[in-house]
Amino acid sequence: MSKNKKFHRFKAGIIAVVASALTVAPIMADAEVSGFPDVSKDNDHYESIMKLKNARIIKGDHGEFKPYESITRVQVAAILTKALNLKIPDGV
Repeated sequence: MSKNKKFHRFKAGIIAVVASALTVAPIMADAEVSGFPDVSKDNDHYESIMKLKNARIIKGDHGEFKPYESITRVQVAAILTKALNLKIPDGV
């Protein structure tokens, strides 16, 4: 399997894990947010991506999700911190 395919599976896995966390400990959004123009409704991960956006866990980059861009460790940490409602220690 190519490195690119492994990465896309990893990114999809992160989305699935965080979306699952939302069903356990849901975060209420004020109002539903419109979708990302670069993620179509027929995308396998559309519902999970929209859950994360509506919960304000992800916001995209200039209004786009950019599904084929790399995700950094910092972004993963930020997503998990928001999704799991973790407290950030002082001085970090």
